[in-house]
Amino acid sequence: MSAINCKLKLQKRLPLIIIGLSLSFFSQAQSTETLDSLESIDLLKYPDSTILDVYNTLSSGYEIPSIKLDYANKLIRKAQGQDPIWLMRGYLQQGNAHSLLSDYEMALRSYFEALNYAGKVSPTKVAIINITIADTYKAVEDYQKSYEYYQLAKENFLNKETLSKYDSIYSAMVYINFGDLFLVQKKYDSALSFFQKAQIMAKASTYGSYDAIIRGNIAIVYAGIDKDLEAEAEIKKAIEYFDKQNHWDTVAEFLIYMADIYLDQNELDNAIDYALRSYNVSKKHGLKKRIQDASFRIYKINLLKNDYREALNFHEEYALYRDSILNRETIQKMADQKTEFEVGQKQAEVDLLTAEKRTQQVILFSTAGGALFVVVLLGLVYKNYRDKNRINKVLEDQKAQLEALNSTKDKFFSIISHDLRGPVSAFSGITRLIKHAVQNKEHDDLIEISDHIDESVEHLSGLLDNLLSWAMQQQGHFPNVPEKLSLKALSDEIKGIFSNMADAKQIDLEVNVPDGINLWADKNTSMTILRNLVNNALKFTKSGGEVKVAAEQHENMAVIIVSDTGVGMSEEKLKTLFQLQGTKSDFGTSGEKGLGLGLQLVYEFVELNNGTIEVESEEGKGTQFTIQLPLFESVSQEVAS
Repeated sequence: MSAINCKLKLQKRLPLIIIGLSLSFFSQAQSTETLDSLESIDLLKYPDSTILDVYNTLSSGYEIPSIKLDYANKLIRKAQGQDPIWLMRGYLQQGNAHSLLSDYEMALRSYFEALNYAGKVSPTKVAIINITIADTYKAVEDYQKSYEYYQLAKENFLNKETLSKYDSIYSAMVYINFGDLFLVQKKYDSALSFFQKAQIMAKASTYGSYDAIIRGNIAIVYAGIDKDLEAEAEIKKAIEYFDKQNHWDTVAEFLIYMADIYLDQNELDNAIDYALRSYNVSKKHGLKKRIQDASFRIYKINLLKNDYREALNFHEEYALYRDSILNRETIQKMADQKTEFEVGQKQAEVDLLTAEKRTQQVILFSTAGGALFVVVLLGLVYKNYRDKNRINKVLEDQKAQLEALNSTKDKFFSIISHDLRGPVSAFSGITRLIKHAVQNKEHDDLIEISDHIDESVEHLSGLLDNLLSWAMQQQGHFPNVPEKLSLKALSDEIKGIFSNMADAKQIDLEVNVPDGINLWADKNTSMTILRNLVNNALKFTKSGGEVKVAAEQHENMAVIIVSDTGVGMSEEKLKTLFQLQGTKSDFGTSGEKGLGLGLQLVYEFVELNNGTIEVESEEGKGTQFTIQLPLFESVSQEVAS
């Protein structure tokens, strides 16, 4: 493994270290003897306050997920109707247990419940729950949401009410967050400076786990600047501390760091020793995410040692845990958690404002009966009028925000369904080919058709993954991330998607795009542009026709031409071609259905990528679309700077 790869892997695990940091605000590890003695107490003899305290200590002290979850659930049930701080602690530990089990969707649900109750306790608790939520989003690589919640936590930490109580603890937290930001940008000197400041503040506190966690962060910086010996020393100290505290999740994580460091030094025996130690600890305590990480390291090391049988065994286990932890459906549900939480908050605000409005009306009607208080009544009427306008304005703003969220969500679903329609319809062409081959007993053709099916499934699967990943990134707007794209590679992929559809309709699909044309555009929207244009061309071209995709460079733009010999369009149709009018599109030459959304998306996405689009068409003679998109060469110097 190269030093660069090792550094990148260490950096990606940084969020998991900070999860341990944020939880240490609420609990310190208890000795096994202390926990055992608490479990033996007959709680029926004690008041509710003592029972709640015992459940909290047990749920926060145990690192075994199943035991932690059991006591967290008991704490939540017992805390109903009590001080909200107990419910906050119960849901926090419930989320921690799910996180240890790598069930991040359930962990987020628990953390958001804890956040609701934290708002009734103090800004300090709100800040810490926000950090825990940010850590969880980091664990599934949703860095946008993770950044948002870190920002919220930072605002809470920097207010005077919070800093006045625990100066050293909160200062350490702020320094660590800033150090993390510099580390992500690979500004190692600045990151090290902030982590060292955090270390000084942590030593002034009574929370011993802080120093060990910060050592881990410093070790990552050392690995980034090729100081492997220093990194190894810091991580060993961290492992020694957490091993004594029974923090098995953190121990397993740091053992993986040691394996990576020795792997970077090509000391394979030491590397696999630490990886196996991490694997055994994770297996013993049911830590799925750590089992996945350790299995992958053992697989890689065995490959380097040419032990392919062991490599295969651990790769199978890695794949099993990876698929169970980060399946697409789970990630999508997690991405929806934030939106559900925000919508719930806004609805609560609307209900509160509506109640306030009703209260003002009651005051108005109650005071109207006293003729002797006419002057007071007029004053109240004026005040009510002002408040009513203010409340109505807030209600309208809240309604607009909710409608915007729903509109964006609906539009993304429409895009996904529309983009999948073309590739899926290509399968109808394959069924015709199979039927023809069977009727004519052309068995060799059936083998070739099976190859086409495999290729089509692969393209469709890749398209589905891209669309789902893209849709999950939206934050109330369409994401647009320009990058250097090979136009030939995009065109070849489009041809692979629609080749079966073209063969089924006996249409000559020709792609003539030379090498060397590189776009500066967003990949997802660019693929949507080409998919829709080629799909429409095939849809409205009769059997025996032609569909061509060609390209050339002109000044700072790539000129892409998609033409067909299809049915063409009238002048009246051309005038409203790029408008979505709420009606379904025309049927294709073989009865293909559509939604009327494709060309509107093409127009919007071309403009989003700073391009232009033109269309020429004549009924009965075909249609030609000409798109211009920026070349990478036109912005390469600016991108490099």
